[in-house]
Amino acid sequence: HTAITHWAVSGMTGLQLLAAAGHTSLEQSASYLGKGEAVRGSFGEPHPPLPASLLQAAEGFARFRQNLKPAHRISQAFRYVTVGAGGFEPTTSTV
Repeated sequence: HTAITHWAVSGMTGLQLLAAAGHTSLEQSASYLGKGEAVRGSFGEPHPPLPASLLQAAEGFARFRQNLKPAHRISQAFRYVTVGAGGFEPTTSTV
């Protein structure tokens, strides 16, 4: 619901919200338009662009991964997750 409200705050129309959120009626989307209008201006920009420093860090990590030996890249791609016996929430370990 928060994302849909943010979309309304950012200026999406009712039809755009309907399509993006998978609503079946304009009435559903219209309620978010009202909520978006009510909270507009009470917080920062919804979904602002990512900071350049974060993008540069991601590019650096991508270059690092490209320089890994092929065998290491493959071994990292095929890690297994096992779930052991447990109660309501089973224990999980990464092998």
